[in-house]
Amino acid sequence: MNRVLKDYARGHKAAKRGGANRGVPIDSPGVEGELAIPPEATATVLSLSAALERLAQKHPRQTRVAKLRFLAGCTEDEIGEILGLSVEQIRRDWRFAKAWLKAELG
Repeated sequence: MNRVLKDYARGHKAAKRGGANRGVPIDSPGVEGELAIPPEATATVLSLSAALERLAQKHPRQTRVAKLRFLAGCTEDEIGEILGLSVEQIRRDWRFAKAWLKAELG
């Protein structure tokens, strides 16, 4: 999902297509429809992606938690099962990642 958003934002920014929303097809099995990203959000998507990459360099576990929570929409319980961590650890990692991203993005 992160790659889809980032690629769309880059393409939109490079082409400077104007203000019309365009959908990005999602070619995942079982997923139908399109993801609409407003043109004004492209800079935000790119900034978030870059910030997540910087976070991953220093704090990989917290980055995985943030991506699963923010991009995949997983619950704390689901993330705990995926990563093999307690729900309390997931909560601490999520709080840390949110605070780090907030400070990084301003």
